[in-house]
Amino acid sequence: MVEKGNGAWLRWGAELRRLRERAGKTQDQLGRSVGISRQLIGAFENGTRTPKAEHCDILDRELATGGTLRQLWAELSDTDELSEGFRGVLRMERVSRRIREYHPILIPGLLQVPDYSRTLISARQVGVPSDRIEAVVKARSERLEAVLPESPALWFVVDEVVITRTIGDRRIMREQLQHVEKLMSSGKVRLQVIPNDIGHHPGLCTPFRIFELPTGTLLHMENTFGGQSFREAEKVNRMLSLFGALQAEAYPPRRSIDLVRTAISELK
Repeated sequence: MVEKGNGAWLRWGAELRRLRERAGKTQDQLGRSVGISRQLIGAFENGTRTPKAEHCDILDRELATGGTLRQLWAELSDTDELSEGFRGVLRMERVSRRIREYHPILIPGLLQVPDYSRTLISARQVGVPSDRIEAVVKARSERLEAVLPESPALWFVVDEVVITRTIGDRRIMREQLQHVEKLMSSGKVRLQVIPNDIGHHPGLCTPFRIFELPTGTLLHMENTFGGQSFREAEKVNRMLSLFGALQAEAYPPRRSIDLVRTAISELK
C-alpha cells in the first residue's frame, strides 16, 4: 500500500525536490553527500516522513539554500505559535515593498533578537518542549534576514516603555537594544519613540502592521490569537492616517536613537 503524504510536509518535500533538482543531484547523490539514505530523501520529498531540524541544516548546507529548508520547517512545525496566521504574516513580510508597524509594549517581532523572543515565547508556552520553542525562536529571529534582501522600507513606531522596561534580564535587554540601535544607525530601519509624557495619543490601541504588497495594501491587526487582516480601503486608509499621527507624536528618528543609546548605557 502506498503511503499518503502529510499535506503540510508535502510542501516541504516539494521544496526539497526543487532545490535538489536545481543543484543537479539525484536522490542517491544527495543522500550520499549528507549521510541520509536515498529512501529517506524520497520519503521527505513525498511528505511521508517528517524531517528533523538537523536534517534541514545539513541539507541547507549541501544545497547552499541560505537556510530555506530550515525556515520552511520552522513555519510548518506543529506549534501554537506558528499558526497559519503567523505563517501568513511571514509570507507577507517577504514580498512587501514597505512595512509600517506600531507596537505599544514590545519590540516589534521583525527586530527581535533570539533571547528576547525566547523570553516572550517561553512565558506563554509553559510546558512546551524546548525544541519546539527553539523552532519558533529561530523562525522569528531570522525574519529580518529574509526581508532585507528585497530592500523594503521598514518604519516602526513604539511607545517609550518598549525601550525602558526590561524583558528577561539586563543582558538580554541590552543585547536587544544594541541590535535595534545598529539597525537604526545603518539606515535599514526607521524607528520612532513616543515619549512617556504624552498621556494621551492616538495609538492607545492594539499593535498593527500595514503591508504594501505587489497586489495592494493590507492591514494586519494583532490580538492574543494571532490577529486579523483587512484589505478594505476604508480600514486601510484609516490606519495609514493613524500611523501618520503616531509619527507626528513621536520623537524624530535622531532623537529616538539617542533615547535607545541612553537606555543601553543605563543597562551596563
